[in-house]
Amino acid sequence: MGVVGVQIISGAWIDTLSAFIKATQHELLLMSPWITENVARLIGHDLSLSGPLSFQVLARCDESDFLSGASHIACFRATTYPSGIKLAVRALPMLHAKMLVSDRQRVIIGSANMTDGGIYRNHEICVMFESKQIGADCTKVFFESWEIASPLPANYLDQIEESMVALLPMGEQEESEPRRNRSQGSRKRNSRAFTFRYSRPIGAKAAIEHLAHIRAQILPSIHPVEDVSTAMAWLTRTLKFVPKSDRYSQTTQQHVEALMCHNDPGIRATACDRAGRSGNRHFLPRLAVIATNPTEAIPVRSAATFALGILGSPEAFPVLGGLLEEKGDVGRWSRRGCFLLLNLIDHESQEWLLKVLHVNDVQNTLTWSKKHDVAAGTIAERLTKALILEQVFCSKWKEQDITALTAVMILASKALARQKRALNLLLVSKQAAEGLSVQPGDLRHGPLSASLLQRLDANDFLDPGLKGLLFEKWNALEGTTAIDLLNQSGKFGDFLKQINN
Repeated sequence: MGVVGVQIISGAWIDTLSAFIKATQHELLLMSPWITENVARLIGHDLSLSGPLSFQVLARCDESDFLSGASHIACFRATTYPSGIKLAVRALPMLHAKMLVSDRQRVIIGSANMTDGGIYRNHEICVMFESKQIGADCTKVFFESWEIASPLPANYLDQIEESMVALLPMGEQEESEPRRNRSQGSRKRNSRAFTFRYSRPIGAKAAIEHLAHIRAQILPSIHPVEDVSTAMAWLTRTLKFVPKSDRYSQTTQQHVEALMCHNDPGIRATACDRAGRSGNRHFLPRLAVIATNPTEAIPVRSAATFALGILGSPEAFPVLGGLLEEKGDVGRWSRRGCFLLLNLIDHESQEWLLKVLHVNDVQNTLTWSKKHDVAAGTIAERLTKALILEQVFCSKWKEQDITALTAVMILASKALARQKRALNLLLVSKQAAEGLSVQPGDLRHGPLSASLLQRLDANDFLDPGLKGLLFEKWNALEGTTAIDLLNQSGKFGDFLKQINN
């Protein structure tokens, strides 16, 4: 391969880096997820000794990285470097590789980011090669990544810099707000000036399957000592009465996570469901592991996928998007979860999702989702809107189906008010689902959720999006009209018998 020299780099290696940069004469290629200003200044200083040259940088450039201080905005501005340096920057989400290539013949590859920690604080190991062949191979790899990366929009860095002061302090304010308004605050905090396209590397699917198999082996092997009845009682009853101040406590989180690894699959599934309903993003990594684990029981994977959707975090979208091709409940809840997040993800991800799901009218779908604010409201309200959105724009429902759903909700709410605990909503959901050509869970967790039905029986449409969608139909169908409508359809006989009983 024509290797002239190989050097192992460990410990604080700022001198080695400086000498490497100073020797550059024509071109420097840098691939590093994160870059801090001190290192950028060092690079700029050392490049100034080389005269005019090209400096191309590939990094994550994600807004969250700037907010956390992992990267500094100045590193990606041309004004940080000498005037003779031609700077070009592109962003590549999920970048993890670290590499420097000088004049296509000298290379440093290793664990170190171009940050203060990577240069002199962390325990890093890198290898430096001097070889035209290795240099050419690494240059090829760099430009393959460069081609799928995104150029920074002209005002991207300026927008982030202007918004940082406003974005950083919102966490404490958000906790003091009522839960109903928190979705808006959370979305404002998580909104991005620009989100870059993520392109899957070649062989990604096989890698995902392999990693899922490995993850299945490293799940905690120590299970809680609680028996099934005790664990289920804690999840379904005790947890409901835990004070809000304690629901995010480390003790509660650890208890729920432990039950997510219980020996009994029913306990694991219920724990995943409760983790999603908690709205606590702390559970997202564990839920992602369970949802993508092919050795896990399907009901547990389904519950984890459902939980990822209702958490309402855009961070769950790559996981849910990767599960769209799954069959059964896992694929169904991944689709529903993606629709729940439709308003929160970037436009390119929106278009990709709707194309994958064979939605023809992309613009109207996005307009509808925004108009009815699918990401806002209680879990039942969001799931109801997402169900209608998916069924209508995936060409499964027409206007009369939405009207039929409204009629079902009216009759179920009246029956619940009359019968209270005597009404079997599981059975009612199953019978109504047959008439609407959906799965019982689609209704049980959304339109036929007890909490939603109780409010709607009093015409309490708290969510503006749901009110705009159903209120007129609801008023028009009140009384015997709803029964007549369902009778005429001929699809809801068992449902009507159950409601009347």
